[in-house]
Amino acid sequence: MNNSTKRILAMTLKKMMSRYSFDSITVQHLVNEAGVSRKTFYYHFRDIFDLLEWTFREDVREFIETSYQPDQIELALQGFLTYLKENRSLILNAYHALPRELIERHFLDIILPSLKHFYKDSREYQALSEAEQTFVLNMYGFGLSGIILKWIGEGMNQNSEELVRFIMHFFEHNSFGMTRS
Repeated sequence: MNNSTKRILAMTLKKMMSRYSFDSITVQHLVNEAGVSRKTFYYHFRDIFDLLEWTFREDVREFIETSYQPDQIELALQGFLTYLKENRSLILNAYHALPRELIERHFLDIILPSLKHFYKDSREYQALSEAEQTFVLNMYGFGLSGIILKWIGEGMNQNSEELVRFIMHFFEHNSFGMTRS
């Protein structure tokens, strides 16, 4: 029951965000639309930002479990950008309402496993210490997260296939001189 109520509130929030801006949605409006009491809402969430963050986190978790292929970075990137576009109202509202660090952390949950898999067979990467490998993954992970956040901030208007092509070109040709075996 606990998770189903949270999901009902999350689905209601997503539905409302397709019609209203996030900052115009009140808890009272949300609970009326969801058919639950304010007490029920506050049992599960501190405030509407907490619900938005939980919704965003759950969507990212579901994407990872159902659609994510970390062993194929190009497909993973394209799938992730497609997911972002398909959930445009949630993503844009989360982008404008949640702290950048929180969004970046969830993006890194998707990006870092793909990067690790991408470089795992590289002789140059394997020759690095564990600390150096972590540094390389974080540097490229935060850079890629920043590029995706910039793309979102600009309204997701750039063609996602073109963006993936640019990213892949960079990873294949500019990665600390590392080459993939």
